[in-house]
Amino acid sequence: MWVRAEVEEVDASTASLLYIDFGHREKVSKENIYECPVEGKKIARCARLVRLSGVEPPGGPQAEWEAVAMEAMIACLMNPKEQCFLASVLDVVGDLAEVELFKMNSTQSFILAYTKPVEKGIITLRQKKSLEAQ
Repeated sequence: MWVRAEVEEVDASTASLLYIDFGHREKVSKENIYECPVEGKKIARCARLVRLSGVEPPGGPQAEWEAVAMEAMIACLMNPKEQCFLASVLDVVGDLAEVELFKMNSTQSFILAYTKPVEKGIITLRQKKSLEAQ
């Protein structure tokens, strides 16, 4: 299988890649990298960098993310059982979009895709300011 990637860093035998249609990174052997055909270069990226609105480590925005929080978010957002997310774009600054991600629960209602880690206190959601308070 061939996938499109952007080379981010190269050393003697490997290269760090950003898969532009999937959004993840990987270090691979340089011998496994081939130039994308011109037609493939014309296709826009399918993955986009986003920031999850209000999502913070429990210690606040300046705190380090703990491994348990990262694992919980990966479990929520990369779960093969979750077929689809609805993204609500709240703001776009440059190339970075701020979004909320929703999934459908068992009662066919939309809930935040990362509700479980929030309920467990593994991540926190910064409270939104009401328009009246601004």
